[in-house]
Amino acid sequence: MPKSMFKLAKGDTYIQSSPQIPTINQRPWRVLIVDNNADIHTTTEFALSDFTYLGKPLEFVHDYSAEDARATLEQQIDIALVFIDIEMETNDTGLLLAKWIRDTLKNQHIRIVLRTVKIDFSLDEKVFSLYGIDDFRSSTELTRTRLVMTMYSSLRAYADIARLHENNISLNRTVTPNIGSYQSNQENEQLRVLTQELLLENKKLLSANSELKAFGSAVSHGLKNHIFRIGSLLDIIKYEYGSQFDEELESNVDYLVNETTHMTEVIDNLLRLSKMSKQKLNIEKGNLTECVEKNIEYQLAEYSPRNIILDIKPGIFAYYDKGLMDVMISNLVSNSLKFSSKNDTVKLGFTTHLQNGRPVYTISDNGVGFDMKHYRNLFTGLRRLHSEEDFPGRGIGLVTVSRIVKKHGGNIWAESKVNIGTSFHFTLPFPK
Repeated sequence: MPKSMFKLAKGDTYIQSSPQIPTINQRPWRVLIVDNNADIHTTTEFALSDFTYLGKPLEFVHDYSAEDARATLEQQIDIALVFIDIEMETNDTGLLLAKWIRDTLKNQHIRIVLRTVKIDFSLDEKVFSLYGIDDFRSSTELTRTRLVMTMYSSLRAYADIARLHENNISLNRTVTPNIGSYQSNQENEQLRVLTQELLLENKKLLSANSELKAFGSAVSHGLKNHIFRIGSLLDIIKYEYGSQFDEELESNVDYLVNETTHMTEVIDNLLRLSKMSKQKLNIEKGNLTECVEKNIEYQLAEYSPRNIILDIKPGIFAYYDKGLMDVMISNLVSNSLKFSSKNDTVKLGFTTHLQNGRPVYTISDNGVGFDMKHYRNLFTGLRRLHSEEDFPGRGIGLVTVSRIVKKHGGNIWAESKVNIGTSFHFTLPFPK
């Protein structure tokens, strides 16, 4: 095994966070699968589809890269077990993710099971302690029986830890008031000083955030102003001297005009994306079917397919922020219509089905699809799976979609086959 598998890569830095506390509620046990092989996700979920522990089924969350898994784990603290493929982006991606979970996220309760497709792969026992790993299996070794055994042992450990935390919290609530009554004046004074220091630091932080926001706004407006001037100058040049252009020069000027428009849109999209994390959700019951139909009708004028077959299931309701959901559905519908636009007949569907007792919503098309080996780039900003000449775009739509779903506490994943089509599946949690 390479030495790099036993240490963090040089330059890796992650934001520190507070310890996460496990709880036991009536929701299904949440299991995160982190693997860049879509078949592993499918077979694992199928093998455990009827598994229950303490009367509760499983709910699966799917991520196909370590980066996406970090975002999920930071936002969703009730995941009980994570299956991690050791080798994804690099040969030690899984180990680094496990170490990040324990050391940076401070999550000691989640059970971590590492997996690999290599049959002869083994881990030194020191690695288990160093990286906080609970189990290690070859993916081919994990038969249904062994998967079930792994689930029982992992969820039993998770439940025990959660109960200990709950008991500890109850004990602190009982003991703390009694201890407080015996605090000395000196201790009270120390507490007062610390409180003042904390308020001062908080004031500095608010000021820094305000300055950062103002700086970002100034930079974006400054860039847009410069780009606007360049675009205006190009328009003047075309108007005044366009009749003198040869074919090559005219093509080059048109290219520059398109690039200035592209740059403006990229800046607008990035600003919109950055503001999304600060936006508060207004969760209410809504008709997803109507949202999909409205966006299809609106965007048909842009793509104008020769023939279109719609398979839209009526009466699909969910709980979500209507403004953000409209943005998300608009991006998914646009994506489906765009990548199906070269077909004589476009097929677009919106359906739902139950998975472990919870609804999964699906938008599907019969477009060009993509090779699933490139899946990890799908929800990554400014990366494209198809050339811009064939399918114009800014490469940020699916990033926006992913952010919106995860902000709601849901999950999104895709299945695709080249020249067959793509299906986007997403979940939305029930209101608490």
